[in-house]
Amino acid sequence: MKVGILLLDKNDNYLINGKLPKRPGYDKALLTALATQQARTVKAAELLPPSILNVGNQFGDTGLLIGIREISQTAHLLIVVRGEDSNEVGNKFRFEGFNKMVSTKELELWVRDYD
Repeated sequence: MKVGILLLDKNDNYLINGKLPKRPGYDKALLTALATQQARTVKAAELLPPSILNVGNQFGDTGLLIGIREISQTAHLLIVVRGEDSNEVGNKFRFEGFNKMVSTKELELWVRDYD
């Protein structure tokens, strides 16, 4: 299974003026837990900080995805972490092809719609 994790603001922006949205306090611990002993794609390795890379093991076609294109095209499960920011202008993630299954104030689970 390919799992994507994505940090978004309240308006679905993954970048605001070239920067990530402000992350909630639990985000780094969640990302570390998901990456521990898991494979990651080469693209994810280019984007992850060394502290997260050190807890993973090998590269593969399954595992943790964090790149927008990888998530959009191949993730089966998408974990969305919601920051407190609320920006009107930014790079928006489009949830086309995903169905929201669970939603709380700061965390959402989306599953790919294969129909």
